[in-house]
Amino acid sequence: MRSCCILFCWPQPELDQRLSQHHMRQLRQRITFRACLRPLDLAETVSYIEFRLGSAGCEHVLFELAQYREIWKASQGIPPPYQSALS
Repeated sequence: MRSCCILFCWPQPELDQRLSQHHMRQLRQRITFRACLRPLDLAETVSYIEFRLGSAGCEHVLFELAQYREIWKASQGIPPPYQSALS
């Protein structure tokens, strides 16, 4: 009988560091797909936030461009820092 394990880790930059260690080579060999997502740019950040707000039922604009820009700078384009605020 063959066992199968499917694991999604997102975003976990620390995982790359751990997997690069010598004693993790057997696990590293069994990973069939890896991808690194780049940070979102300002326009993508605005779209993402507006989508999340709309999904939560918000029907009007909450932020001006300057506020979106501050969120983008503070998060460095990575959704998790602002994602919890939108949940």
